[in-house]
Amino acid sequence: MSKLYEHKNLSAVAAYLHHAIDTSGKSQRDIARETGFPKPNMLSMLKHDEAKLPLDRVPKLAAAVGADPAHLFRLALEQSWPDTRQVIDEIFGGIVTRHERALLEAVRRATKDRDPEFSETQIGNAVAVLTLGLTRA
Repeated sequence: MSKLYEHKNLSAVAAYLHHAIDTSGKSQRDIARETGFPKPNMLSMLKHDEAKLPLDRVPKLAAAVGADPAHLFRLALEQSWPDTRQVIDEIFGGIVTRHERALLEAVRRATKDRDPEFSETQIGNAVAVLTLGLTRA
C-alpha cells in the first residue's frame, strides 16, 4: 500500500478511502450522493472501518473519487471475504487495475507478444526501475 494512504489500525480499503476522498476535491456529501448513499456519514463509517464497503457500490464510489474500480474492488473484496480474493487470484490470476494492465500491455509490445519467460534478475531489474520511478514521483 502506498505511504500516501497508510493509516494505523485501518483496513486497506479504509486507508485507501481516506486518501481518495481527501484528495478528490469533493465534499463527502457530494461523493455520497454520487455513490447512492442516502447520508454522507456512511463514508465516514467506511473511512473508520465501522462499515464494510458493499461491492455493488464500488463502481460509483470509484468514479466519484477518481479511483480505479478494479483496485477499489480488490480492496473491498479482501476486506469482506479474504478467502474469496485468494480463490479469484488462483483462478483468474488476480484482479488487474488499469495501470497494471497498461504495464502488461507495454511488456507485450516490447516482447512482440512472444510471452518470454523472464529470469529473476530481469524481474528484479524491472522492479528496481519501477520502484525508482515511484520514489521520484
